[in-house]
Amino acid sequence: MKNWIMPILFSVVGYAHALPTFETNYDEGKVSFAGRVVDVSCKVSVNDQGSDANIYLAPISLMEINNSAGGAYLKSKMFTIKLSQCQSVEHNGEVVDADLNKLSVTWADGYLVPKTNFETAGLLKNMLVDGAKNINFALSINNSTILDADNKIIPADPEQLKVTPKISDNKDAIFQYYIGYTAENASEVTTGLMASYATYEIQYN
Repeated sequence: MKNWIMPILFSVVGYAHALPTFETNYDEGKVSFAGRVVDVSCKVSVNDQGSDANIYLAPISLMEINNSAGGAYLKSKMFTIKLSQCQSVEHNGEVVDADLNKLSVTWADGYLVPKTNFETAGLLKNMLVDGAKNINFALSINNSTILDADNKIIPADPEQLKVTPKISDNKDAIFQYYIGYTAENASEVTTGLMASYATYEIQYN
């Protein structure tokens, strides 16, 4: 297996409102890349914004949270990780186009809620001390309104769900994910800003 391990800082900022509002001034999230590529070289782009990207979740109201069942997956936002211009070096030193079907993405870690059961496993905790309480972010492979074993991504779990990339006509490998809100006890959620992160690594094998 050829590993291309690249730590990624993934920040998502949302806002929980007590009442509906038309305000559009939220803090922004930033995706930062740092690392070294081994064996395969690709151009990485999150949401087609280059190496830096701003990802926004729509604000969610306490009313929306209270009207949902515990563990519901709310206001999920789709984002993509696109790998393009991928090249690999053969044993003889020849540079060739990489086999895109050999690329995979694993969510390696993050600012995680302590795991007590499946419901808490893999949830991304709010890093803001003065931010919203008792509500978290969760990664998913789809935008289902229910978060369960069929769609929930649990970072750092070796058996986590993985996404099969879509290969474009331009020979880009596009991995599609969702990030959304989830709260186990809706009545305990408080308003405020939210921010968290997760890291992923890319393998070529």
